[in-house]
Amino acid sequence: MAAPEPMVLVCSSCRRDHLVTDFDPAKSYTCTDCAATLTTRTVMEAGTSVPTVEEPLPDEVVEARKDPQKVWREFVLVRELGRGGAGVVFKAWDTELGRWVALKTLHPNAASVEDLARFRREGKMAARIDHPNIAPIYDFGEANGIHFIAMKFVDGSTLEKAGLTDVTTAVKVIREACRGVAHAHRNGIIHRDLKPQNIMIDRQGGVFVLDFGLAKPLDPQSPTLTATQGYMGTPAFMSPEQARGLLKETDKRTDVYSMGATLWSVLAGRHPHTGQSAADIMVRVASEPTPSIRSIRKDVPSALDAILLKAMAKERDDRHPSCTELGDALEEFLKNPKGTKPRSRAWLAASVLLFAGLAVAAFVHWRPDRRWARPPGPGPAPSGPGPAETPKTDGPPGFDPGRVRELRSVQIPGHEIRCAAFSPDGRLLATAGKDRQIRMWDGGNGSEVRTLTGHAGTVWSVAFSPDGRTLASVGEDNAVRLWNVGDGSEIRCWFGHARSNFGTMSVAFHPEGKLLATGGDDGTVRLWKVDDRSEAATLRGHGLGVTAVAFRPDGKELASGSNDMTVRLWDAEAGTEKAALQGHTGGVWCIAYDPAGKMLASCGVDATIRVWSPSSAKEIRTLAGHTEMVRRVAFHPRAQVLVSAGDDTTVRLWDLAAGKEVRVLAGHVNPVWALAVASDGSAFVTGAANATLRWWGDR
Repeated sequence: MAAPEPMVLVCSSCRRDHLVTDFDPAKSYTCTDCAATLTTRTVMEAGTSVPTVEEPLPDEVVEARKDPQKVWREFVLVRELGRGGAGVVFKAWDTELGRWVALKTLHPNAASVEDLARFRREGKMAARIDHPNIAPIYDFGEANGIHFIAMKFVDGSTLEKAGLTDVTTAVKVIREACRGVAHAHRNGIIHRDLKPQNIMIDRQGGVFVLDFGLAKPLDPQSPTLTATQGYMGTPAFMSPEQARGLLKETDKRTDVYSMGATLWSVLAGRHPHTGQSAADIMVRVASEPTPSIRSIRKDVPSALDAILLKAMAKERDDRHPSCTELGDALEEFLKNPKGTKPRSRAWLAASVLLFAGLAVAAFVHWRPDRRWARPPGPGPAPSGPGPAETPKTDGPPGFDPGRVRELRSVQIPGHEIRCAAFSPDGRLLATAGKDRQIRMWDGGNGSEVRTLTGHAGTVWSVAFSPDGRTLASVGEDNAVRLWNVGDGSEIRCWFGHARSNFGTMSVAFHPEGKLLATGGDDGTVRLWKVDDRSEAATLRGHGLGVTAVAFRPDGKELASGSNDMTVRLWDAEAGTEKAALQGHTGGVWCIAYDPAGKMLASCGVDATIRVWSPSSAKEIRTLAGHTEMVRRVAFHPRAQVLVSAGDDTTVRLWDLAAGKEVRVLAGHVNPVWALAVASDGSAFVTGAANATLRWWGDR
């Protein structure tokens, strides 16, 4: 009998070649990638099939198919793998081809237009790519109103859950992922959402890139998803151009950055840029330098640190041109790891077994209310008496910064404060935050009056009407709500801004009380008629979310601040842009007019306060002293004094005439998010992330 000879067989489904060293024509063979039948290329090209022995169905398939509700089309839905928004992912058995698949489904009644566009895009983009490091799409379409994608079932773990700490192993995984992404680049596709959740490792150590839902053709003439869907990507792994909202500038180097950020996070055990919110993180990605991985792990060789810093450079031209070059750089590092001992592919597969199971990143969304570790600032925040706290007795007349002291404090368990506002007469104070509640306080003695509930997410901003009878609130749920201050009842609620990550972020009443201005994460400012909530105007110009709005005291001008690092001035009556004030090097978080309307102050991520002349649209001065992001700024009504608060846990007082800091108030131990000054200047209130409210005054 002749000895068995090697034979190249081809998969009847995915068309991949397989070398069978001891081929026996009496036996049947299956594809190691998709479990479909293997046959000879001659038979495949002839369009015929070879006889095969019918194999028994897996026990879990037999059990699942007993339930009619678990059988859909040719698929038996064995178990749910993940759920998010309008989509569900199942481990399913394809009865026609006899293989396991990951079946993504999207129900149109629960999905937005953007959801459907992304879903279709994932199917079309991934179906164009055939590479061992990209999970293949077997089928996609729509049946009985349900959109679906059938893709390779990867029996393993996402890179996020694999718990890799070994430098060499992590580099090998990213090198393999780079090969898959580079292949996508050669086919004219960029991914735009690379992150640990979108890279999987199977039980054999194979690496697969998933989720092309945000993919974009490299052809600039091709249609693409638009910014109306919110920011493209995941904040912690976005490239600077994505974080700035410059979607047209995304190219191969965008994926290079995200791949570098992915490797950085795997090695460090945290994200390269962190913050209190997605807006925080995006601004830091856009403006702050990438930290050295060696500042977190000294055992990472300098050569790898250099590769990461290049991949994550702020400017695209300073990065590797594509994932091909990044992969080559990682390959070169592996050849000369400088003391790191390579681990075997078998070790990688064994470690993944501890975390086996499919995680589908398309339906795992970053939550804006997640707590993030704060990176160390450029200097320590004052925590006790020191030179910066030395009382000054030569402050402007009418208000003595040197006499300011804490009047009282309130701890509100669970009420992580994000905003605060005094009523015009100062008798009431409103605070709101992450607990979705608005709390009303007696402005004098600090006792709680009532709690308003209705928002379905973080409340970002509150404002009293000029007559003090109505309170407006906006939040993460994208709702604009008006409340009766007298009895706490909700007057009306509406949704106006396009749906986005953080909804509606800022609100302000016109001095006459007939109009309401809101700023949204969709990058627009909208004016509303209070009496019937009809939209009076939409102001467009910002490139990123609008975090702050304020009317000039005479009501003729409106100012807005944005994560795009600009402050814009608008004609409040005509709805036209008057000027764009540029100077901040990070996102703008808060703006405020002085009582006379002759000055405008802004603050933000770059830890500075800038004072502008609205009439000339020129910067008057820059105030520097905070060591981290400045969250709030407000003018004191009794003197040319500015009050500021920020993430360095301090509250600071500034003499505007002299352009200098005159007092640092220490007391908070967490970032100070909220600041409100009473209209008569008798007190101001600050609120911190640890649910602490403090009253301050000079009397």
